[in-house]
Amino acid sequence: MRRFGLAMAFCLGAAPVAAQIMPVAEVAGYKVARIGSQNVCFAAAELKSEAGSGVLYGYYTNKTGQRWHVLTYEAAADLPDGPLPVVVTIDGEETLARDTVAQGGDFMLPFEVLAEIEGHEARVATGAEMVVSIQGGEDALRVDLDDYRAALDAIETCLTAM
Repeated sequence: MRRFGLAMAFCLGAAPVAAQIMPVAEVAGYKVARIGSQNVCFAAAELKSEAGSGVLYGYYTNKTGQRWHVLTYEAAADLPDGPLPVVVTIDGEETLARDTVAQGGDFMLPFEVLAEIEGHEARVATGAEMVVSIQGGEDALRVDLDDYRAALDAIETCLTAM
């Protein structure tokens, strides 16, 4: 989780030392923490991809409502740098299909407009499973949405406490 927290601190423009990642809770396999210097709370879970790679799936949000979905392959070599086609489905219904960029084993789900992410979140609220498929189906990550919703509730509690 340290590598992922450092990557997110970099994305937010904070020096890793200044990021002040503080654990908050552990819920349904997700570690929930906050980055105090950025007013951000996040939940991250260590999962296995269908190809057997270790993947850290994280969801970050801040008090103003900005949010990021970030996936980090444990071994950066398991995910080559460069353009990366991503398809996200919830219970078989596509919520996102777009290219993003992988760098150092990390990539973000490339939501572009608020309506798009809100539609995705509405499906998360009632769905059973989210699948993030990459590179034309060469690998995929399955996310249990009951566990994910529990982590989202913990993130909301974290934000309220700030």
